[in-house]
Amino acid sequence: MVAVCPTHHTELGKLPQHKAYTAKNNPINIRRGLIQGYLGGNKSQKAIRLGGIVALNCRSVLDFSGISLFSYKMVGGEFKLDVFLPDQQLWPEIEVKSNEMKALTAGFWDIEYKVNWVKFRRAHRDIFLEIDFRKDEVEIDGRFNILGTDIDLKMEKTQIGTNTFSQIHVENCGTGLRLGPKGRILRPNFAMATPTLKHFPFM
Repeated sequence: MVAVCPTHHTELGKLPQHKAYTAKNNPINIRRGLIQGYLGGNKSQKAIRLGGIVALNCRSVLDFSGISLFSYKMVGGEFKLDVFLPDQQLWPEIEVKSNEMKALTAGFWDIEYKVNWVKFRRAHRDIFLEIDFRKDEVEIDGRFNILGTDIDLKMEKTQIGTNTFSQIHVENCGTGLRLGPKGRILRPNFAMATPTLKHFPFM
């Protein structure tokens, strides 16, 4: 039936069966095309595992031409995660800012979400992104494409384009791994006369 938070949705427990099925078939996040929520852990995590990369004290773990895709910071002893996974025009599809998650639902077959874990699937067994705060390290796996670059993050093996690696440890760095075309890419924004991504190659 319908799984909802009892704190704010006690009224749904009183619905007759046919109305409960109607609510299930037309959930509010589908109507809005957006899912939002908070991700948090046990306040003991200090490091992140991104596929086959383990990073400690690295502000940006994975950078794409000046755009940080995965980064984190410690605030008051709490792990604060930032994630930016865009569509092919570099508009955000999944974005996490200091553990506050916001994602468009249209491109996903299924989304599973708990306060300490979330999984996005494009199709059955096609895991686009999984974020897990339940372990000693914050763990992230997934498979996606950024401007033509295939990125496959798994603990056993990470593949980025044609490069494959595993068991990489980085510590005390500004950026753990940088990829993408040389130069800097500017994300589109509504302050632009014509919002579109821009590439500024290094001279």
